[in-house]
Amino acid sequence: MNTPGPGWYVDDVEVVTGPTAFLSSESFDDPAAADRWHVTHGFWEIGVPTSGPGQAWSGTRLAGTVLAGHCPEHVKYNSAWGAAPDVLESRLVSPPFVVPEAGLEPRLRFRHWYHFGAEDRGQAEVRVEGTAGWETLSTYTAHSGGVWSRPALDLRKYAGQRLRIGFLYLGQVSTNGFGRWEVETPGPGWYVDEVEVVTGPPSSLGLEGFEDPAAEDRWQVTHGFWEIGEPQGDRVGAVSGTRVAGTVLGGDCPEWVKHNSAWGAAPDVVESRLVSPPIVVPEAAREPRLRFRHWYDFGADDQGQVQVQREGAETWETLGTYTTHGSGVWSRPALDLRKFAGQRLRVGFLYHGQVSTNGFGRWEAPTSGPGWYVDDVEMVTGSPTFLAPEGFDDPGAVDRWEVTGGVWQIGEPTSGPNRAASGTRVAGTVLAGDYLERVKYNSGWRGTPDVVESRLVSPVLQVPEATAEPPPAVPALVRLRRRRRGSGRGLGGRRGGVAAVAGVHRARGAAYGVGPRWTSADTPASASDWAFCSAFRSRPMASAAGRRRPPAPAGISTTWKWSPARRPSGTPMTSMTRGRQTAGW
Repeated sequence: MNTPGPGWYVDDVEVVTGPTAFLSSESFDDPAAADRWHVTHGFWEIGVPTSGPGQAWSGTRLAGTVLAGHCPEHVKYNSAWGAAPDVLESRLVSPPFVVPEAGLEPRLRFRHWYHFGAEDRGQAEVRVEGTAGWETLSTYTAHSGGVWSRPALDLRKYAGQRLRIGFLYLGQVSTNGFGRWEVETPGPGWYVDEVEVVTGPPSSLGLEGFEDPAAEDRWQVTHGFWEIGEPQGDRVGAVSGTRVAGTVLGGDCPEWVKHNSAWGAAPDVVESRLVSPPIVVPEAAREPRLRFRHWYDFGADDQGQVQVQREGAETWETLGTYTTHGSGVWSRPALDLRKFAGQRLRVGFLYHGQVSTNGFGRWEAPTSGPGWYVDDVEMVTGSPTFLAPEGFDDPGAVDRWEVTGGVWQIGEPTSGPNRAASGTRVAGTVLAGDYLERVKYNSGWRGTPDVVESRLVSPVLQVPEATAEPPPAVPALVRLRRRRRGSGRGLGGRRGGVAAVAGVHRARGAAYGVGPRWTSADTPASASDWAFCSAFRSRPMASAAGRRRPPAPAGISTTWKWSPARRPSGTPMTSMTRGRQTAGW
């Protein structure tokens, strides 16, 4: 059977001479851009786009794969079932240039918007002049969430050499996970603007509020859709100033579902990382730690990870992981950097989005959320002081205390008790409304309930010797005390030592046939173990004699411990047993 195609058409054939210049910043806006750049095998164009992003990042012109429609793909006639997919390639190639010396830290920066079909991808490449092979600097798949992002690709290994830059589009048909399906799944393609080689180290990380326009020069984005600017809509605003770094400032975070992916297959993933300028971590004795404010609300199986990458390493190390949501409030973690003392590293905020499952197999349903917003990123040193008592009334309280997992805030309450016990400020779970829970999209029948956790963590405190006189009573609403089974000493029976006090807010989504689980095992304390102090569920029941403690879960001896100054008449002062932390005060 004949399978003819439209054929081959040629125009404007000429022989030209003279070197082409690589512009320090290529925006493609002058007509001569088409003379400086060239295309191999295909369909890159330079001009005004009417598809994809619909407009250039700056000016009116850019380089893109088909400016007025979707990228094409290719299916051979009657390709074998299960055979390797057919591939269509097109490369946009820059003029040559000489890479500056390594000490100037040369790097390739550009703006790009991309949305590829199911199995398609783009590669940013370089080729040393006089060689035949291209080397890949970075690969991009799926999409950039409908926003322009700005990578920074290291060129130091090519210092002093003459290079060309290539943007390679690879399009191929998709499969169904079991064998070949002859189905084209083209996407809008790849659009590039403001290509430049920059030098000089970016500013070191002090307090980054993202307020000045140069923040985009200090930070970079890999694979996707982090943006720096003013968040749009009334869902979230900046903590300070007007600008933040966020995953899609004007809408929900995107996810990705491949064409006809196999039932039960691994979920399709979209990732995007916001990367800081390099920092040098101070000596461990100064207790360096990373602090930032963040607001997040992820889809069912999505998550965010705070990571670091050591200078010269390829891999990233995760310091903290965040899932579900922060109940609509900004919280402020503190992540320990002492193990990296003296080293040069970068900080990364990785958004990981994937489609959800139903507990039995793959459900092709995106469950995206508003995403992740970050502000006031800084590296701090020094050990904060534990105040006794801590009234949270001075502004320094937010520097002394930290929050893991969202929800907890420090400030003036306008919900709950609507006032502080003393002064005007408290620590509370959402000061201006109810906290939220989380139910995943179509979670499995009788599956494990979905959980939202948040821990309020104090500064380190020094526990006095057991023989020391007890301090005078502190007029606090609730004082917590724990005893280890078989020990007569408070705080786990330790003599002196360092302890940390924390409150954990834990909320579960409802699930049929699954009740709350409580653990009462007596476990040894360690640096990573949180000791169970007491669990408060619902609200205390009223009685004629005054307040009573709430009902305790089976197997746990749970009491309220009142300070002498606050204990109502007739309230028992019984001790409590120790177990693993499952809920908080």
